[in-house]
Order: sequence, then structure tokens, then C-alpha cells
Amino acid sequence: MTRQATQWTAQFAVAAELCKRGCEVSFTMGNCTPLADLMVLAPNGRMFLVDVKGQSTPNFWRIKAKAERDDLFYVLCYVGEAERNRFFPMSQRTLHDLMERYRWSGVKFDENFSGFNWGDAKPFENLWDELPLANL
Repeated sequence: MTRQATQWTAQFAVAAELCKRGCEVSFTMGNCTPLADLMVLAPNGRMFLVDVKGQSTPNFWRIKAKAERDDLFYVLCYVGEAERNRFFPMSQRTLHDLMERYRWSGVKFDENFSGFNWGDAKPFENLWDELPLANL
């Protein structure tokens, strides 16, 4: 699967999962949307953004840090061709903590190749409560 096909597959998969949880989801289209891929209205009326990171092989999650926002969340999505989709929802704070932990882990670090290892996201698999979906 190409990188572009992987990312689109991941975005639609995440949108479908959010819809199953009662959310209304809009896509931010095009290359001029650097902040997030999805705009979400939760069942509780809260609006928030989701940046989707997709990959089709279990590799390093390559992610660039963004300025802190209270309304920005992430869903890492594994879309293996012959396997079920896997979702790793998390807050921006959690994502930044994982990135910082990797940065200072002793592994050779390159600012142009930031992110964290595949296994670091595993504890967040299917933790949809990391997103603001519950009642206010």
C-alpha cells in the first residue's frame, strides 16, 4: 500500500470508529491542513480535532511535535493489508510525553526524525476514553 493510500485508509477507519461512538466527523481536506485531519463533534457537544497517523507495517511512529492545544488529540492507526485495523487514541500531552521519553532514551536521536517506537503506543490500543467523548 502506498503512503498516501495508507493515510487515507487510516483517516476513514478512524472516522468510522468515531461515528460508531456517536460522533459527527468532518474531514479537513488537502495539503494545507497542517493541524489535524478530522474535526469532531462528540455526543456531549464538545468539538475537538484529531490528527490521524497511519501506517501499514508495525514500525516507528514518525511524528512531528505541534504547539500544545487543549482541543487536539491523536489516533495512531495501523491498517495492515490482511489484518484488522488497530487504533491507539491519545491526548496530545500523552503523545508529547512518549516523544520526549524516546528522545531521552539513549537511542541516537535526530530532530528531523522524531516520534517513538511501535511498542510505546501499545498500552493505548482501543483506549477511546483518551478522547473527550464522555458527558461533560
